[in-house]
Amino acid sequence: PPGHVITRADLTTSEARLEGALGALAIGEAEIATLVGRTTSQTIHAGGLVVEPDLGSGPALGPGEVAVTVAVGADTVFADLRRGDEVAVVETTEPGRPGSATALLLERATVYHVAADTGRLGIGGSATSEEGGRIANVTLIVPQGDAERVVHALVNGRLTLVLVPAP
Repeated sequence: PPGHVITRADLTTSEARLEGALGALAIGEAEIATLVGRTTSQTIHAGGLVVEPDLGSGPALGPGEVAVTVAVGADTVFADLRRGDEVAVVETTEPGRPGSATALLLERATVYHVAADTGRLGIGGSATSEEGGRIANVTLIVPQGDAERVVHALVNGRLTLVLVPAP
């Protein structure tokens, strides 16, 4: 299914004579090891030929990781944020109040998905995504042990995503 992380057990090889564009897109036996750990972008049926367009790009969830979706505003996220970018997660408690405090919640999280709300209108800022609207939410890959803290902060405070350089 789409989003499946490919394992070695998912793959077999067979001989086929391919000509033209299909031959250029097919994955050869010498490249089979490069498929392990990649995700599928669409359904690949058992016994079917694996071609490059069937494979997704970007990060996949690993063992001990979960995906957490964060609703974001135009002023709390980099406007050109993309899948695979790395961000720090900063929490502000009691925003706009005298007792407000800001602290680093996570040093690093990987962006799994960026979703846009094409119907949302706003004044100022240019927070858009490749889907053509204002960024409405960002799904982050976080260590499972940090998920509870992130969700608690999401419910009780305001999160800001800060773009950081790739490791």
